[in-house]
Amino acid sequence: MGFEQRQMVILLLYLTAASWQDMKKKSIGGWTFLLAAGAAVLDWAAYVFAEGGEVPFVSLAAGCGIGSVLLLLGKISDGAIGEGDGWSFVVTGIILGVWRNTELLFYGMMIGGSYAAGVFCWGKVHGKDLGKRTFPWIPCILPAGIWIAWKGMTG
Repeated sequence: MGFEQRQMVILLLYLTAASWQDMKKKSIGGWTFLLAAGAAVLDWAAYVFAEGGEVPFVSLAAGCGIGSVLLLLGKISDGAIGEGDGWSFVVTGIILGVWRNTELLFYGMMIGGSYAAGVFCWGKVHGKDLGKRTFPWIPCILPAGIWIAWKGMTG
């Protein structure tokens, strides 16, 4: 298994574990972030030292920056964006770099927005006010992660 495939496995394992936790508890354990980030960093180290690869530091830092912006927006908005969502994009930034992490964010927003619109419309049809309802977002990121991983493993 090559470096790209290993990184995609780490991504999918992380998103699956984080999605499960987010759905069950509406939070993600700190160990989950640390384990995934640690695995990704160790794999990057193996790629550099054992396989002679190069680390695109600027792309990885910018990829993590996406998560940092989400963390900042969460603080500014008094938690409208969950802290786990921001840290998740820091972790995925280590794995994906800036462009694929941006792609993950975009697809996740499309899936999450579609889900939220569907819930809102269902509420309107059934006479329920669901305007203030919150939902876990990381499970909406999982299908986007599967798509990106599939492209990464086959492309």
